[in-house]
Amino acid sequence: MSLSQLKRDNQKRGGGEVLTPLLKKFTQKESLETAQGIISRKEPVIHDSKLSIEAFKDRIEEFNHGEDDKLTSRYFHPSAIGKCKRAIFFDIKGAPQNEKPVPVSEYLRTHFTFEVGTYFHVLFQNLCERAGLLTKREAAIINHKYKIIGHMDGELTIDGERYALEIKTSGSWAYGRYVSSNAPDHAHVMQMTLYMGCLGLDKGIIFYFDKDRSNTKEFIVEFDPKLFEKLIGVINNFRADLSTNNLPAKEGDNPSLYPCRFCAFSEVCFDNNKVAKFMDTLSTQESDDEKEDKPKKKLKAKRTKKKLRSAKASSDTPNKKRISSKGSKTRKTRILRQSKIPR
Repeated sequence: MSLSQLKRDNQKRGGGEVLTPLLKKFTQKESLETAQGIISRKEPVIHDSKLSIEAFKDRIEEFNHGEDDKLTSRYFHPSAIGKCKRAIFFDIKGAPQNEKPVPVSEYLRTHFTFEVGTYFHVLFQNLCERAGLLTKREAAIINHKYKIIGHMDGELTIDGERYALEIKTSGSWAYGRYVSSNAPDHAHVMQMTLYMGCLGLDKGIIFYFDKDRSNTKEFIVEFDPKLFEKLIGVINNFRADLSTNNLPAKEGDNPSLYPCRFCAFSEVCFDNNKVAKFMDTLSTQESDDEKEDKPKKKLKAKRTKKKLRSAKASSDTPNKKRISSKGSKTRKTRILRQSKIPR
């Protein structure tokens, strides 16, 4: 589905909101019931706190697990679909990061940016669960067919229909862009499409939160099988680039402008000499690995032949035993018969 089509569909739906009206009604009802003394002021707070505790327990378990770690290096994350493929290539292959020192204040800003997003996710998931709309939180995705792994923010059930949920926090500038265009970021649509394709969902909701003014905006995204197949092709092409050390094209024109401004690999990316040096290093490393692998491959082949010979010998042995056993039984029968003959 193109963004222009998505925009038209959202306009037909009157802004494309199905979740927000329900949450407005729920918060209004809860506020009125609290004011009237129907429920205590403590009840929503305690309920929300319990949900938060469970959410962060799950977060600890997720960060401590080891099962998915084996797949993360080989499987593609849907959240990376809108990112620069060259930057991902550099990161996976171990390219040198920018030498320019990062200001101390930037570390604190990055920390708050990440954690505010994390805590808003929990807050919003709690609200949806308390409203009786959230059926799954942090839905895990491991698709072995397409080699895709990740976590979707949640799954909702609204009027009997299942929706994928993706929560996004942004500043006022980006948020204003989504509102004025009446369409979500295309990178988020691609991410949502991969989620829906892997989980077999037909509809999804991208929910935006303006961190500066606490405004909200939601968009309904319908699953587009053509876009899904196109994205799978993009992922497969990127995997081929990784396996053959084929450097993907740059997705920006200026290291001082978006999206390259905050990239950790902008210095090597825009310096042809550094790029050539790094790619030569990869080629040398690959040839060295091949040399090291040759003895290992020979040893592995030798062990495989040995196992095959051993397996063949063991498969022959039982047959001989069975024949010997049968022959022995026959001899015993003859002796028994002879002993019964009257003398």
